[in-house]
Amino acid sequence: MWRLALCLICLGVDAAAVDLTITASPARPRVGEEVTFTFSPPVSQSGDEVIFDFGDGATGKVSWGVECALFGGCKQIKHTYLAAGNFRVLASGKVTGQDASGSLDLTVDLAPVPADLYLLAAAHVRGTNETNWRTDLVVNNVTFLAASYKLCLLRRGTGNQNPVCKSFTLPARQARRHQDVLFTEFGSEGAAALRIEAAPGVVLATSRTYNALEAGTYGQFVPVLGLSQALLAGEEGRLLQLSHNPALTDGFRTNLGLLNPTPGVVTAQLRFYRGDGILIGELAQDLQPYEFTQLDKVLERVTDQPVEDFYLVVSCNPAGARLFAYASVVDNRTGDAILVPLQKVPAQQ
Repeated sequence: MWRLALCLICLGVDAAAVDLTITASPARPRVGEEVTFTFSPPVSQSGDEVIFDFGDGATGKVSWGVECALFGGCKQIKHTYLAAGNFRVLASGKVTGQDASGSLDLTVDLAPVPADLYLLAAAHVRGTNETNWRTDLVVNNVTFLAASYKLCLLRRGTGNQNPVCKSFTLPARQARRHQDVLFTEFGSEGAAALRIEAAPGVVLATSRTYNALEAGTYGQFVPVLGLSQALLAGEEGRLLQLSHNPALTDGFRTNLGLLNPTPGVVTAQLRFYRGDGILIGELAQDLQPYEFTQLDKVLERVTDQPVEDFYLVVSCNPAGARLFAYASVVDNRTGDAILVPLQKVPAQQ
């Protein structure tokens, strides 16, 4: 018998695959609630790696690193589901140098949809070609009673799970203008988005972003939208009538804004087409929970050529994802800008 075992070793026959035991906490989460998956045995030596398929179109991995040695192995990964349903979580890879796999069936329950409103973009920043951007926000109380609301700052290029918020009270039927809202209310410079938290149906809001020069124009309208107006996973949206000249001395430039209004990671899928329908290029942009980003001169991420007329096709994932998107087309000579809203493609009948 020992000769047979020795021969198997000589021939490089692998040992039996390792069964991964996976648990979830909480065991039955709600949409938007972070889930911690714990698996055993853990990633415990160089070369170990476990890849997770969360069953909703999202994936993640746990790889060996120095921190694994410090804490007796790495054995946890976190994920937030944005849709309700039954999901099979699959894990596979190597632990202790051996092939390993496991699975877990998980039920995610519905959660109430917040009544929050989102200002897609705001600015207090110097921009390209001597522009100087500012944003004014107006909030209107539509009721016959005093209303309370919060403004929460969603900083650019980062997750905003715990944003800075400021509270306000607005008398019945009145409107308040928050002039240069980022700097006045938060002392913040740069670009950001804002979340407006209030009871359902209590306030409406609108904004404009303008080039603050003596000879400037009134600026561009930037909408304030509710979650029901966001692009959903499985839907397709388009941004039309875009133009970009990299020379910046003539024509126009196009910036793209993206906002994730969910507590989970969302991936925006972007496809660029010329006006004649020819594909220019594709881009995927990951957004952390409640992250806002603006991709300035976005066309230059897929081509260095000027394109007088192009459009963007936008979608998002994983299951349950929501996404706000807009384009800002700016005159390179004057700094005048217009906002291009996302239009959803109607579902095919």
